[in-house]
Amino acid sequence: MSNALIKLNQVTFAYPGNQPVLRDVTLQIFAGDFMVILGSNGAAKTTLIKIMLGLLKPQQGTVELSGFEKGQTKGYIPQKTTSINPGFPATVEEVVSLNAPPRSKERKQLVEEALRRVDLWEKRANLLGTLSGGQLQRVMIARALVSSPHLLFLDEPFNGLDTTSQADFMQLICRLNNEGLTIVLVTHDLELVSQQANRFFSLHNGQLKDR
Repeated sequence: MSNALIKLNQVTFAYPGNQPVLRDVTLQIFAGDFMVILGSNGAAKTTLIKIMLGLLKPQQGTVELSGFEKGQTKGYIPQKTTSINPGFPATVEEVVSLNAPPRSKERKQLVEEALRRVDLWEKRANLLGTLSGGQLQRVMIARALVSSPHLLFLDEPFNGLDTTSQADFMQLICRLNNEGLTIVLVTHDLELVSQQANRFFSLHNGQLKDR
């Protein structure tokens, strides 16, 4: 295939003064993928995401973003988005607006569309502290969607969610993928994603293997 959005070739990464947490990682992400990267806590899954986002640079190997055209972006939902301070004085709409293109004439329209896609438009005036964990995750998805990304990274998105919220969130991610959004999701729980994704990898002892 030639339409890879991101290519990692023999990437090795180590934090200063430590042994490598990633060793010779080779991976390609293609448009339309729903990719799952499995690994236990501490397996360097977040590190791998940050390398693909360009937030960290490997000591060895290469990272290519040749599949991205001008104006295309990547979205990122980090861990612990459900642990927001309940007293944080911001509404759903305000938080999503923070990521909207600052000079866009369609700014308000983009925010509305993003909130409707995650079924939160009716709660746009609610303060974050009044939302459930599942709703907070949807706010973070909307905040990413408002910049019209072509690829979305999700880092342990099920943490802190009850069983019902996990199922609802999974349904939303599948719908977004069916609409054309490329998904890369990292998790330690295979059961939650085993029926939905089309590609699976495991990260263990710094090495990434196809499952």
